[in-house]
Amino acid sequence: RYQNGFDCQGLWVEREEEKALGLKNKKDIEKFGILNFIKSCRKRVEKFTKIQRDQSIRLGQWMDWDNSYYTMSDNNQLHNWHLIKTYHKKGWLYKGKDSVPWCWRCGTASSKYDIITEGYKEVTHPALFMQFPIKGKKDEFFLIFTTTPWTIPANVAIAVNEEITYVKAENNGKKYWLAEKTINALEGKYKILEKKKGKNLNGIAYLMPYASLEPQKKSPHKVVLWDLASEEEGTGIVHIAPGCGAEDFDLGKKIGLPSISPLDDAGVYKKGFILFQGFFEFVDG
Repeated sequence: RYQNGFDCQGLWVEREEEKALGLKNKKDIEKFGILNFIKSCRKRVEKFTKIQRDQSIRLGQWMDWDNSYYTMSDNNQLHNWHLIKTYHKKGWLYKGKDSVPWCWRCGTASSKYDIITEGYKEVTHPALFMQFPIKGKKDEFFLIFTTTPWTIPANVAIAVNEEITYVKAENNGKKYWLAEKTINALEGKYKILEKKKGKNLNGIAYLMPYASLEPQKKSPHKVVLWDLASEEEGTGIVHIAPGCGAEDFDLGKKIGLPSISPLDDAGVYKKGFILFQGFFEFVDG
């Protein structure tokens, strides 16, 4: 007969136990006591794995129910450490950075499984059109569009698609670069002055509005090429913040851009972001 296994660990267990104990966030857990919380979670797992076992037996599921394995067992943990030790010996482990989903309430990373199963929903947030002045040019700007305005202080570059046609259009006394197909993003009358493929905009320097912030001192603030830049929405010019999202992080890692993470574990702007410091970014739904 097959051996049954119980997945005993994860935020899904902790969140349910928090509800049962009346705890609201990570600080409440720390006040309650981390060891006490671990013991409480363990009791929950023991209770519900027994219920699940008994239900499965009554349903006729034929398993080796007297020899189930539990991910929280010492035996399982020892096997995990042995595996890590083996990887280390082979030289497969390294210290690095990655972009992961983060829960500001829980103060920890979330798995992709958590995201797709724990009440995922579409929410509405303000979007932003923003003009970045082109260095050395008068009244000439790159027009960017973003659905995450909170990431602007972490901007290190802007991206265009090398195959897309971009135009310089005069509008209300200023000149804006944007994708030709997104020209209607401009309000009022406009006049197209110039056209270029994205590859010909590569490397142009621009002025970032928060360049005086300490974390921004080493950022390049230049146009880079990215095949994910699209003219389907926005302006075809994407603001890049490798410290704030998986796709941006991957691009930054590939071409050597700095990664700036403006928020702390609780979703509050860190020291160094003077204009925003102490502000909480996220709100529920």
